[in-house]
Amino acid sequence: MNNENRHEQLRLDSSNQLISQLLSQNQHSSTDADEFARLMRKGLNLGTFRRSIVRNFWLTASIVGLVSGLAALRYAAAPPTYLGEFQLLVEPLNTQARVVDPLTVTRTGNNVPSENSFGLDYPSQIAVLRSPAMMESIVQEVQKSYPDFNVGQLQQGLTVARMGLTSADFTKILRVSFSHSDPQLVEAVLQETAERYLQYSLEDRKTRYSEGIKFVEDRLPELQERVSLLQDQLQDLQEEYNLVDPKEQGNLLSEEVSQIALDERETRKLLREQVTLYNSLRQQLNLTPEEAIAASTLSEEPGYLALQQQMQELERQIATESAQFSEESPILLDLRARQRNLSSLMSQELQRILGQNLGQSTGNPRVQAFQNSVRLKLIEEMVAAINQIRVLQARSEEIAGIKAQIENRFREFPGVTRRYSEILRQLEISNRSLDQLLTQRETFQIESAQTEVPWELVSPPTLPKDGQGRAIPFAKSQNELLGAIAASVLLGLLAAILLDRLRDTFFRTEDVQDAIDLPVIGVVPHDPNADSLQPEALLRVAGDRLDSSLFKEAFSSLYANLCFMSDGAPIRSLTVCSASPSEGKTTIALHLAHAAASMGKRVLLVDGNFRHADLHQRLRLGNDQGLSDVLLRGLQPDDLIQSTSVKNLLALTTGTASLEALRLLGSEQMQNVMLRLHQTYDLVIYDAPHLLGLTDAEFISANTDGILMVVSVQQSKRSHVMQALQSLMVHRLPSLGVVVNHPDPRAIASLGYYNTRPRPLRRQARMVEEPARVALNSSVGNSHHANSANQSNNSSSSNNSNSSNNSKA
Repeated sequence: MNNENRHEQLRLDSSNQLISQLLSQNQHSSTDADEFARLMRKGLNLGTFRRSIVRNFWLTASIVGLVSGLAALRYAAAPPTYLGEFQLLVEPLNTQARVVDPLTVTRTGNNVPSENSFGLDYPSQIAVLRSPAMMESIVQEVQKSYPDFNVGQLQQGLTVARMGLTSADFTKILRVSFSHSDPQLVEAVLQETAERYLQYSLEDRKTRYSEGIKFVEDRLPELQERVSLLQDQLQDLQEEYNLVDPKEQGNLLSEEVSQIALDERETRKLLREQVTLYNSLRQQLNLTPEEAIAASTLSEEPGYLALQQQMQELERQIATESAQFSEESPILLDLRARQRNLSSLMSQELQRILGQNLGQSTGNPRVQAFQNSVRLKLIEEMVAAINQIRVLQARSEEIAGIKAQIENRFREFPGVTRRYSEILRQLEISNRSLDQLLTQRETFQIESAQTEVPWELVSPPTLPKDGQGRAIPFAKSQNELLGAIAASVLLGLLAAILLDRLRDTFFRTEDVQDAIDLPVIGVVPHDPNADSLQPEALLRVAGDRLDSSLFKEAFSSLYANLCFMSDGAPIRSLTVCSASPSEGKTTIALHLAHAAASMGKRVLLVDGNFRHADLHQRLRLGNDQGLSDVLLRGLQPDDLIQSTSVKNLLALTTGTASLEALRLLGSEQMQNVMLRLHQTYDLVIYDAPHLLGLTDAEFISANTDGILMVVSVQQSKRSHVMQALQSLMVHRLPSLGVVVNHPDPRAIASLGYYNTRPRPLRRQARMVEEPARVALNSSVGNSHHANSANQSNNSSSSNNSNSSNNSKA
């Protein structure tokens, strides 16, 4: 009954992956399932660490025991420690205390001080109390009684902290404690520390205030001189540019520029109007301004007008007489002489009336002509226009000069303003600094004058003692012991994990699943009779050993997984190889072929390991001729294929191995031979050499449907397997999956076949076995029935029938 339960458990475990494949195909979701499985494998897998720790339990336990034992011995051997403490009040408690404090004058302006007026920066204050200088001063006093006492011991045992558990309930009291194995030393250190801290609160503050006063007084002359210099510079700048308020003066200057521009536009407008009027009058009068003035002056002179009338009368007479007499006539000659005399007289009169300047402008006949009232009016307007033009021109020149001056000032004003602002800013800073220094000097002088100790000893230095006056030791802290134990546990766990990494091997099937990003499609248990095939009669014996039953069922499950792992097209050829030699790849290839043949498939097992041919010995076949003769001599493979003791299983051995045959594995001839074999048989399995250091398996697998990688538990090197898989990925060779082999009988426990508990969900889907088993049996039965019915037909029709039935299955 026990054997039957184990056999049933084996069948359930070996079929779970097949069930998962069938349901995935029915639901068209195999891609999502593969991606989920890959992510689960690549995620953080605590099971890997758990298995490493369990495997190396004694190493972990030894490290934990050793380290914990040493920590316990050290804890037990440690001398008793005595702890004493005192408490200091470092701030006033109430308003009355704050009012009478001398610092009130300097910190509150004589008002009622608030609580924040005396607030301390506690972290900084504690750092000062634990500073090296403070520690050294305490140690020097303690060394008078304890010469061996040093600063390191004081810093290690002394604790200064603000009382209170959280920031909400912090008090104004500092708790100072010291621990040591000598109770007398603890009392001495606490007493000296309390005195030193109280002394620090008064004398050291006074010292700092004195140094502050000295610093202020050293800085005052320099700062006062700087203030005076800046004031002189500001005064010079104001006098030079007549500055009072740069902002207001800038606005006034901007208004002046706008007004000048407005006046300039108005003047130009009036000037254009007067020039237009002048040109129009000049064109009408045909006189220059000087000629117009002269004509106007002559028109107002009675004597000149009388001479002008006489000249007109004389000219009329000459014209009359010229009509009657010739030019030589005495009458005309007399008239001409009178005309000349009158003209000379008029010229003299003209010079007398107009003077020398205007007299030069009488060349124009219109000047001496008679000017009526209209022309006189026009002359008056022309003279007024020319005078207005001259006035406007003078005004325009004046405006241009003023504009240039204002523009020059406007251009200089930003620089002047900047200089003024910079000087004023520096002066304000210097004045503020000067005021601060003067105020600080007053503050320091007041604070240094206080004689009352600012801090108060709330609790004097105390060391706990019993009723007989003996010091009570402080309870030992177990934190260090617990920390050592925790560290030992962590160190043991790390050592176990590191040891597994250094061993560089796979201990269980789960280790292979975690390390390799390929599906584990088969797990082969140990079988002492695995090197050769059992006769058919022995396979049906009911009392067969459980190991052999597990072994055969593993290959049935492996073949079933291969049948259903692809969508549509069946796998017609595959290469069985491993990373290193002696990992059981020949055994896997032999029994996989046996399992496929037992299900009615025509299977050809090809020995492609020219370097170490072994299949012919396990199948008890001859090896006189084989694959090497096909490649070298051109023989037909059908003539060299041999039958085995297993029905439907045929074999092609290596034949006489040679270096020339090895070189032809990657040839076109080898590709043609393989193609022909794949078309003839339902499944062709190639037993190839190991991958590392050789290329034989890669040449063979390049023409097959994929590689079946064999990994031997507790034998395969992890680094070798990963290197081989990396090489396959680089050469882009298809990989069908991994078969985990257990050559050592001690490794069978990793299969989990004897474990009645269900396997984790991330390893296998927990499904009902019966639907998959029915489908598998139906496939095998149909294929077997087709082969039996077609045995009488020729080889070609038999092959076609088997291929068709396989596709239906």
